[in-house]
Amino acid sequence: MSKPYVLIVDDEPPLRELIAVSLGDDYVCSEASDSAEALRMLRERPPSLVLLDVMLPDGSGLDVVRAMRDDPALRDVPAVIVSAWQAPEDIERAVESGADAFLPKPFPPEELVDVVNRLVGDAR
Repeated sequence: MSKPYVLIVDDEPPLRELIAVSLGDDYVCSEASDSAEALRMLRERPPSLVLLDVMLPDGSGLDVVRAMRDDPALRDVPAVIVSAWQAPEDIERAVESGADAFLPKPFPPEELVDVVNRLVGDAR
């Protein structure tokens, strides 16, 4: 059985690396640093799950989620917003964009793994 594929979208390489290390050997991870790269990678190889920062150099992770929900090939891919923005209205905007979960930065690695395991398990 092949490992689930996770796309990590964040403009901070150390955070992308932390996420990939936290997911360990249970997942195959790829990384994107902006919205355009994320959308290209999503369309080339739809992942089992995508983790997205809100603030990206060329736009918003929320816009990426909206584009995913409008694309029949990506509509059902679970999306998790990972953001330092944690006000109730920020979480509400993430949910309204179509995100399946919201993970506030900084996060304990165990919490990240729990959210990913839950959503990837639900998608199987």
